[in-house]
Amino acid sequence: RRRPGAFSRAAAAPGDGGAEALGPRSWRPAKFVRKLSVAEAKELLEALRQICTHQSFRRALEALRSPDRGAFRKREAMARLLGNSWKEQLRQSGFSIDEHGFPQMLAAVRAHRDSAGVDIVSREVERLLGFPPGALFGVRGKLVEVTLRHAMDGDEVRVAVPEAASLLGVRRALAAKLGKPELVEECAVVNRTAAGALQALPDEELLNNRRSLLVSG
Repeated sequence: RRRPGAFSRAAAAPGDGGAEALGPRSWRPAKFVRKLSVAEAKELLEALRQICTHQSFRRALEALRSPDRGAFRKREAMARLLGNSWKEQLRQSGFSIDEHGFPQMLAAVRAHRDSAGVDIVSREVERLLGFPPGALFGVRGKLVEVTLRHAMDGDEVRVAVPEAASLLGVRRALAAKLGKPELVEECAVVNRTAAGALQALPDEELLNNRRSLLVSG
């Protein structure tokens, strides 16, 4: 089986063995670090957004979400899809097509994350990819780590979400972390009543200061 190139490997979904997870030992020192102006970041994001709306891209994205794929295979497939689909736009924006290019592009966009125009388009790109807000391009404001513990078997998963996230946003982050989009509908954030029963909490409820939550499903 053909191994994905360095650029494709670096394009894996962040937090799931993607660009950050490659670690500095897998990178040669970059000779040039590309930066973007606000206008350039918006132009690049708009080009990426348009690619994500193409029918062929949507079909490929839907195919890699097949329930018979494991989480690792889904991450590999997403890396290949983004690597193949986005590399020409990154090249045109001055990024190298190697293990440095994708992480540098993410960092260059994140540098302007507080710009309203960049924020809007980057959120739309993430939505089209099925990622929670901020998963690729960061968020306006602080990220916090939340521990999700399964109510029945006690398994725990940690996700990073915006401090102002809703419980629906937390579920979406969990689904993206595990590579299982169906979890958005199949799991619930719950609390345990005094009688020991599990009670689902409303999607619109905010995380507030909680850093651990109980889930079922």
